[in-house]
Amino acid sequence: MQGGAFYRDVPPGRYQITIDSEGMSPSPSRDVALVVGEQIYVRISLGGSWNGQGFTITVPPSEVGRTAIEYSQFYGGRALSANPAGA
Repeated sequence: MQGGAFYRDVPPGRYQITIDSEGMSPSPSRDVALVVGEQIYVRISLGGSWNGQGFTITVPPSEVGRTAIEYSQFYGGRALSANPAGA
């Protein structure tokens, strides 16, 4: 979903965001904890890792994330995996 945005509506809890990088190294992950009513924005970028390959995961401030999404192609709320951390 290059250059776009999508959302997941998940219950409060701890989650691990991962990327299946199909053999690229490294495969990053990011742990987040959500409370009731909280929204977070996650940015996944290509090529920003220590070796210039792979992906990076950042969690920008909400106002930065909201602004970026306003100007992105929207892919909807597809059924993506959202598994609580440790599950």
